[in-house]
Amino acid sequence: MVKFGYLSSSSKTCSGVKVGASFYIVTIKQKDKMLKILILILGLLLSQFAFAQSNSQRNPCYSINGQSGSCISVGDITPLPVASSPLPSGAVSSVGNQVGNSGVISAQLAAVVGKTTYLCGLTYQSTNTTAPQNTVVAITGVAALTGGFVYPTLTIAATTPNPPPLTIPFSPCIPANAPNTPIAVTSSGAIGATASSIAAWGFTQ
Repeated sequence: MVKFGYLSSSSKTCSGVKVGASFYIVTIKQKDKMLKILILILGLLLSQFAFAQSNSQRNPCYSINGQSGSCISVGDITPLPVASSPLPSGAVSSVGNQVGNSGVISAQLAAVVGKTTYLCGLTYQSTNTTAPQNTVVAITGVAALTGGFVYPTLTIAATTPNPPPLTIPFSPCIPANAPNTPIAVTSSGAIGATASSIAAWGFTQ
């Protein structure tokens, strides 16, 4: 219970407690009760905060195409998306590569019985030839590609660095001439090169 009273300017005694003029008296018992209520409220607020923190950790979200402000909560209705395979349904990836120096090197995508081989890309690089020269990278087994590609190689004494690797992706991937036909990507060689490499990738279906 709150005990209070209005007093005149002269000092008087209210409920056994001597007080001055113009203010209220709150008993020690009432103060203890208010303190308990404040502690209870604080405990409830802290428990709500802890629940919100743990709930956000259990329920992450993701954005679509990196868009900010569009975070979708992960749940039964909106599960975390799984990246799809870049290969067509039923396709099996195929990779071929070879390293060497100045000689001819070739990357092969093998044929599979009853399947068609597809070429999705190639890369070639050579370094430090005895003289500046152009290496031809040719493709066989694919009628859609003729003439090949050219990669220029510089000498070890060149004052400028060698060009970056010749990398050519094909989209869509290019099929071989017929089923059961392998695809080969072959370099013409780089005279005097100290290192060279070639690779091709694709799939069979």
